[in-house]
Amino acid sequence: MSQQLQLFTWSSSGSHYGGSSWTSMDSRHPMTFDTIALEGKMKQGIVDDLDRFVARREFYKRVGKAWKRGYLLYGPPGTGKSSVVSALSNHLKFNLYVVELANFGSDYELRHALLSIANKSIVVFEDIDCCPELHARSESTKASDESSDDNTRNVTLSTLLNCIDGLWTYGRATEKRGSLCSLRTTKMFWTRR
Repeated sequence: MSQQLQLFTWSSSGSHYGGSSWTSMDSRHPMTFDTIALEGKMKQGIVDDLDRFVARREFYKRVGKAWKRGYLLYGPPGTGKSSVVSALSNHLKFNLYVVELANFGSDYELRHALLSIANKSIVVFEDIDCCPELHARSESTKASDESSDDNTRNVTLSTLLNCIDGLWTYGRATEKRGSLCSLRTTKMFWTRR
């Protein structure tokens, strides 16, 4: 019998001093690539890409790249973004970690949370285009970040981007750790990489 996949969410204590952690529940979403309503070529392309990603772990190690893969899912509510994420998880047998930026009080807390994610996981960033707390770092923001002891939300765009595809990804996507990053949004916010 295979192990039950888990769905993790971040529970923030609101303190810079700890107490925050991932909490889990069984992930029982039944969607698979056999049952999902996707056009055939698109579905097969995703499955082929996932299988290629899993098979190329040694290649990533050899060329010095983090073993990770990212997808941007966008569209209005009800278009199947959650179903695609569930199908990805069920196909790879990877647990899901759902990141809602409003739950993080600082850049440090976000980095800490992402670095504590287990091997072979899918990290889902929910509706990041709608997050009013996400902002570019400025001197005033930096000053308030350093002096604030309250529950203000201070996750910066720079930290988010580094966690998704920058230096911080190498801390968790080493040779034995595979991770998939899924950005889900209700509208397209990046036009190119």
